[in-house]
Amino acid sequence: MPDNSPSSSIGTRDPAHSTDTWSIALAASTGRISRIPWKLAEWGAEALDAAFARTRISSCVHVCYGYRARLGNKTWTHGYEEILPHLAKCGVKQYSLECAEPGLNPGFLTQLTGKVIQLGVIDVGTNEVESPDVVADRLRAALTIIPVDRLIAAPDCGMVMLDRAAAALKLRSLLSGAAFVRAEPQRRN
Repeated sequence: MPDNSPSSSIGTRDPAHSTDTWSIALAASTGRISRIPWKLAEWGAEALDAAFARTRISSCVHVCYGYRARLGNKTWTHGYEEILPHLAKCGVKQYSLECAEPGLNPGFLTQLTGKVIQLGVIDVGTNEVESPDVVADRLRAALTIIPVDRLIAAPDCGMVMLDRAAAALKLRSLLSGAAFVRAEPQRRN
């Protein structure tokens, strides 16, 4: 098995290599930060912290769940529940999580106390458009776990694979569903 740790992509992790060098090499090495639990525990969380160590802007990391339809209906053996405890310890302030396509119950969000969540409420693996009510229901479910000031409605991932018209309608549903929830008296902050 090849060594996919950040140190193998850089050659060394001695103090002579700056955090910036490590961050650049890490960002350039596709797939180096992994959702595989042992990799995240061994070096991935440390690499994320190093990558954002000198930034002055808020940090956000998309944690891909993976799209079964695009991968031949692959079944994932590692879910968010295995990796979020490691990510919760990172200095990353915000996580973008896919929940619509995998149909996840938002209960796992309890593992990210204090983090802002961009919750995937739009399935980008199909051109079928969610209704605003479906989007609102997904947001309401998340709001039973995390406060409104830490929740951002988002698509699961990028929409490049979708038909343009479907993407536009999905975004309209996203905005409408979020507006429904925002208008509810108990949701105002």
